Amino acid sequence: MSRHFTLDLQRRHDMLQAVYEALANAAEHAYPDTSEVSTATMDLHVDYDATTDVLQVSVCDHGQWDAPVEDPRQRRDRGIPLMHALADTHIESGSTGTQVRRQWHCLRIYSVGR
Repeated sequence: MSRHFTLDLQRRHDMLQAVYEALANAAEHAYPDTSEVSTATMDLHVDYDATTDVLQVSVCDHGQWDAPVEDPRQRRDRGIPLMHALADTHIESGSTGTQVRRQWHCLRIYSVGR
């Protein structure tokens, strides 16, 4: 990322953490039946719009949402609030899977060859 964007270390870590959380949530919650692991897939899409200076990263799974465990000793459920805190986050879920889109604005891109 540092080759293409002018980001301080904290912002770079925030971006990586938000993407990691989306991937981890898809792996843990979309495919709870371990017998289907060989068919479990996720898609990662990255798009940068130089006109608006917006980077969008989407993680899409093709599974079914696994509801969080109600046992308070096992309750974690911090991934989605963390993603919202780290980026402009939109989540769409349906019968064919879940898409988590994160956007970051004002990345101050400079030429790739630099």
